[in-house]
Amino acid sequence: MNDSKLTRREMLQGCGAAVAGLAIETPQDAPSVRCGFAGVGGRGTALLQNVLKIPSVEITAICDIDPEHRKRACDTVLAVRNKRPDEIDDWKALLQRGDLTSIVTALPCYLHYPMYRDTLNARKHLYGEKPLCLTVKHADDLV
Repeated sequence: MNDSKLTRREMLQGCGAAVAGLAIETPQDAPSVRCGFAGVGGRGTALLQNVLKIPSVEITAICDIDPEHRKRACDTVLAVRNKRPDEIDDWKALLQRGDLTSIVTALPCYLHYPMYRDTLNARKHLYGEKPLCLTVKHADDLV
């Protein structure tokens, strides 16, 4: 095996770091992205920690059915940004907020389709994890 080949994982990590680096160098007067998080368990917490490195993103709401997860995530945002986001336990209430421009989700796979559909129907930007959904019919519906 040739050790000089770049693995898929290394390539994706490099691309992710490059994109994150561009976002971090955002000018001070750049408009803020007002973001809400849905699901802040293990994966959602990792996403939150990465988004907190981007100064132009304001995290205004945290949504999770587990109150411990919500509190931990809100405490993390408060410690980094000196502003505590709102705690929400119902993702449909999160989507009704007019002050949010984007939603970052880290939910179980069976919830991807309804959350992604409703987020897009609410005209909000979406960061979602794979799989997009679990059926071809749902994929067609999202497209």
